[in-house]
Amino acid sequence: MILTKTQLRALALRSRYNLPDQSYCDELIFKRLIDTDIYKKSSVILSYVSKSDEIDTRRLIEYSFYSGKTVYCPRTEGARIEFYRIDSFDDLSTGKFGILEPQTNDRYNYDDNAICITPGLMFDEDGYRIGYGNGYYDRYFFENDCFSVGLCRSEFFTEFLPYDQYDMPVNVIITERGITFAS
Repeated sequence: MILTKTQLRALALRSRYNLPDQSYCDELIFKRLIDTDIYKKSSVILSYVSKSDEIDTRRLIEYSFYSGKTVYCPRTEGARIEFYRIDSFDDLSTGKFGILEPQTNDRYNYDDNAICITPGLMFDEDGYRIGYGNGYYDRYFFENDCFSVGLCRSEFFTEFLPYDQYDMPVNVIITERGITFAS
């Protein structure tokens, strides 16, 4: 039986809450990411700020500050997201959906050396993902050329996920077990 995106989203959300402590797994994913040439060569990091049940991006953001990279985080604006520069976590406050968003006005403009850390509940080998169902990142990637990276625990990485014409795949998926470049 093939599950729909809605069914997979609900299953992933339920499963994620039942996982044991994932801090070790998150540490491995973090180390894999910062050891890649993709990260090392980037000067700009676009990243969401993780919630407690997501893969930890706060450490990545902090490490990026320390490494001299410029960090931008997303802010919802109607049906879209835009990325705004932050220089510390003090530049964030709770926004839509209870997610930390930047309160700054330095909006991101295209940079060849940027990577976008992309949230998702599940990812597949072709880079498609099951997100939270609002299409913010799909719209962003459709309108903006950006190298995208999905961070995923191996339990939520699969061979195939259903997708439609509006879904935009990420370029690479990093799990605690390895790195997959989407085809």
